[in-house]
Amino acid sequence: MKQTNDLIHELSQGHKKIKRDLSPIVKTFLTLYSFMASLFLGLNLINPFVFKSKSHFHTLELISLFLLVHSLVFLGFKATIPGENKIKAFIVTLTSFFFTAIVFLNRLTEQNLYSVVRVNCEFEAIVTSFFTTLMVHFLLRKNEYAKHNQLSTLLIFGFPIIITFFMHGVCSINLIHMLSCHVLAPLMIPIFYVLFLKNRSFFLEDSK
Repeated sequence: MKQTNDLIHELSQGHKKIKRDLSPIVKTFLTLYSFMASLFLGLNLINPFVFKSKSHFHTLELISLFLLVHSLVFLGFKATIPGENKIKAFIVTLTSFFFTAIVFLNRLTEQNLYSVVRVNCEFEAIVTSFFTTLMVHFLLRKNEYAKHNQLSTLLIFGFPIIITFFMHGVCSINLIHMLSCHVLAPLMIPIFYVLFLKNRSFFLEDSK
């Protein structure tokens, strides 16, 4: 009669190791980083980026935008999970938002007139924002809970801010140009989506 250890060894030899799937939050951020890399490469092929830190405050602005993107995506992800505790994610998002606001308020007192404008930057922002909104639309469409949770729309705003982050590092940081082309331009599509389309049964999906 075989010993217990021999049986365990025999059974273990006949089975492959079980591959564990990545957690949903890891998949979410892998998607975010993959999109950031694809966006960077795509825009760089069209018109090469020239990253240049103009001041310490400009570096802080880029850092604050990077953190804001992640906090919005993280809170938006939490909002797609029923029963998930969102307090910590909400605190992180608020902290990132206030940090970004405080850093950018420096523009009101110390204007940096770096005026090298990336050609067609507002067009790039709008077109790319359209595709990010479409991508998140189909992502949320598969989640019944997310359809009825307004916080999930933060995902729609989180991804276009990636465009703001890139443009702010390579284009004019004049206040008016920054607001009109780097902030309002990429947010036009998601704002329109949330105000006019999201609450209409996800493009009349449920109306028959």
